[in-house]
Amino acid sequence: MSNLFRTPRYCAVCGSIHSREVGYWFNAVVLNYIVSGLASLGLFFGVLIWLDWPALVVVTICAVVAVVVSILANPLCRTLWLASDIAASSATDDDFVQTYSGDDRRLRRMAAEAREQMLANWDLDGRSGS
Repeated sequence: MSNLFRTPRYCAVCGSIHSREVGYWFNAVVLNYIVSGLASLGLFFGVLIWLDWPALVVVTICAVVAVVVSILANPLCRTLWLASDIAASSATDDDFVQTYSGDDRRLRRMAAEAREQMLANWDLDGRSGS
């Protein structure tokens, strides 16, 4: 459950750095808002048209659905935003953490040291420091 609320700093598979600048996830939040709003509005009008329930019950159910969908759709919306950003922009080597695969412990240790050094140089506002 903690992975729904915590984003790793980089992708373990491709090494893509996730948080690139301040406000980077704003569009993912907007996408999440649209998804949860459409889900709750669809449910609202569906229940309102086909069922004869009191309006307060329908609004309460839709509010709960909006919160649950917003929480569950957060990782998907972040992934879609990151994928669309990578697809739309020309990625450079600076956008990726270098990762190694294999059983060579020396290469893994060197990759871990390089990764830690890069993350240590990474400012809180998302820009790389020198």
